[in-house]
Amino acid sequence: MSDAATKENPVIGLIKSIVVIPLVMAVVMGTGWGLVRWSARLQAESGIPDPRPAERAADGSLSLQMPFAQVSGEISYHGGRHQSLGNWRRADETVTWKFEVEKPGRYAVELDCACNSADAGSVIRVEMAGAALQATIPDTGGSNTFKTVRAGEVEVPSAGWFELRIAPVTIAHQSVMILRGVKLVPNKS
Repeated sequence: MSDAATKENPVIGLIKSIVVIPLVMAVVMGTGWGLVRWSARLQAESGIPDPRPAERAADGSLSLQMPFAQVSGEISYHGGRHQSLGNWRRADETVTWKFEVEKPGRYAVELDCACNSADAGSVIRVEMAGAALQATIPDTGGSNTFKTVRAGEVEVPSAGWFELRIAPVTIAHQSVMILRGVKLVPNKS
């Protein structure tokens, strides 16, 4: 077989890229959109509340849900009755939530975490709505004893979707903490 027979005609290649690739993309995107609409319809018909990354309490506080956390590195999710994130051992590992805030205002950021005395002292950074807070993780009495650590307050300028990101600034020993919850509590004053 000659080299001329194995080469693709440039005009045919151009036609493929102009017609075939967009057609395949349209079919894939259309199928995906159809599945999203079908899933939304089934959710609405089920009568079960739509899952949300943040649960709202009667007092206006928001509790970020562990299964909706986006983690990087080797941070591990532990399900069950008390969901948590653990195995947080490297400075480049982060935890992030994207969630909706319905009311603007000032919110305290509280972490429900556990840390034993051997690992206490790590400093974490919490970023949200342009604010950067820092908190030192104390000895809570062991890796199964959870306590609330207040990182500070953030000003949420308007209703809408926001991102809250937690990253270690320094890791005092082997592990940052075990994180069981993040709560945003509205400042009533």
